[in-house]
Amino acid sequence: MIENNNTSKNTIGIFITSLDDDYNEMLCKGFEDYAKENDVNAIYVIGGPLHVSFHPYEAHSNILYDLIDTTNVDGLIISSASLGVFTTEIKLREFVQKYSNLPIISLGTKLQDTTNILIDNRQGMRDLIRHIIEGHNARRIAFIKGSEGNYDAKIRYQAYKEILNEFKIPIEEELIFQGNFTLLSGKFCTSTLLNKGIQFDAIVAANDAMALGAIQELKKRGVNIPEDALVTGFDNTFTSSFSNPPLTTIKQPVYQQGIEAMKKIISMIKDKHRSEDIVLPTELIIRKSCGCIPESSAESIINAYKNSDDSKNDDLSIDLDKIITEIQKSNIYENFKMNPILVQDLLTTFINEITGKNENIFLNKFQGLVEDIIPYDQDLKDWIDITKMFQKFSLFYRSNKDCQSKSEKILEKARKIINNTIEQFEAYQSNKMDLNIKNLVNAIDLLNSNFVLSEINSIACKTLPKLGFNYIYASLFDEENLPSNNSKLIIACDSQDDFQLSKDGFIYPTKKLIPDNIFNKKKRYSFIIQSLIFKNEVPYGFFIFNYNPELIHFYINRHLSNALKGAFIYKELNKIKSK
Repeated sequence: MIENNNTSKNTIGIFITSLDDDYNEMLCKGFEDYAKENDVNAIYVIGGPLHVSFHPYEAHSNILYDLIDTTNVDGLIISSASLGVFTTEIKLREFVQKYSNLPIISLGTKLQDTTNILIDNRQGMRDLIRHIIEGHNARRIAFIKGSEGNYDAKIRYQAYKEILNEFKIPIEEELIFQGNFTLLSGKFCTSTLLNKGIQFDAIVAANDAMALGAIQELKKRGVNIPEDALVTGFDNTFTSSFSNPPLTTIKQPVYQQGIEAMKKIISMIKDKHRSEDIVLPTELIIRKSCGCIPESSAESIINAYKNSDDSKNDDLSIDLDKIITEIQKSNIYENFKMNPILVQDLLTTFINEITGKNENIFLNKFQGLVEDIIPYDQDLKDWIDITKMFQKFSLFYRSNKDCQSKSEKILEKARKIINNTIEQFEAYQSNKMDLNIKNLVNAIDLLNSNFVLSEINSIACKTLPKLGFNYIYASLFDEENLPSNNSKLIIACDSQDDFQLSKDGFIYPTKKLIPDNIFNKKKRYSFIIQSLIFKNEVPYGFFIFNYNPELIHFYINRHLSNALKGAFIYKELNKIKSK
């Protein structure tokens, strides 16, 4: 059973708003990596932002958070920065207080009587604005605030005012706009700024989404970035690096936040008391939107080495260990998703080969590693960047023509390996996508064309495992007061267990989440809970499935919800007809 008095594993409840954005995806990767390595169970509850949202179904889904208490988890991690994005600190505190009998970690928002893992919002925003003032002589700096009452929004706005005061730059109300962390609000605030004809040097937005909205509006109105105006964001989301121009922003250590939260909550469960808060540092990411062409990490290391006493030595006498030490200090490996030890070993092999210490090892090793990515869907962009990095590091030996010649030949062959692998990878991805689309369309067609509950259960069990769902459970609330004390299990599919569900379903206590006799709790598990909801109505149940970041869960959840609703309506119509 899920209750943890019968198992040695700790079970952690995790409240997040969605799985469909960069922030939550990276946060969950941190949770999941720690959970797997330390044999911890994880229950991800996707209940949307609290109280207010542009999508009513998200606000209705808040009731899912009421499913969690001491009967099914040992500790709770709340992504309060995202849950509280549309509400006030007071309401957020009231929400968290409901779980005061559990060890709690709050992520991103500092709450009283709670252990908090925070990002240094203040220093991050100060670093960013200092850069555009000192580096680009910006003086009239417009600021787009985040949601009113939000903790992150408040801290970032305070930092804006602080740094302007330090540089004796007047704070002008006409340059300050109220946004709400969405791209549309960034566009609207920028449009208002332009319509009023207010002069400005830069737009600083409290997050990347609003900054990207500002960029869209500026470009639409013929304002060149960064020539006519600078734009900066905050968060370093995936899209920020691919915007046009790429966005100068602040990187949050989101993955590390997930790791630290899991580590801290397990410690709190063990020690049975609150722990000290953790504040993680941010990093200024300089890109073209502020007018900079950033120096790469590799170039900065080489330039630092050129100015050191070691650079006076002959190129071949360069101490490789010293280079590796400098690279480790630079955090350059954070740019890559693969194991840093692997990248370091490959670099050592490359340097040894161009300096004649070994032969014909690097390319064999490189090819093996690159080809290994195909079945694991890793990103080839990292390998292209790695060859560029290696080319820069070969400049340590720039005065030795033999080393440079070897480097050019080796890296040219490495690029050919990547190009060949890209062709294989694209074919593999295309086949996989075709199969996924075929399976998805088949599942949706079958779900939407059946109005009998037992048939929907059968269809789910046959089609969803092909899309990566190892197990699926759907339960209906059994009463009008939500969430109900009891629920009825109506769909139960497990690829490793041939469980036969009766036609009438199975009634069980809702807080069990999954009935005791159905789900194997002996093995470590991570599962996701989402609401069963039709259009913008109040949820009528919940859907549980295995954690897998690649699952197209949103589409399946929506169509499964609609299919089940259709089955209930069909059943009611038949009852009326029979009368």
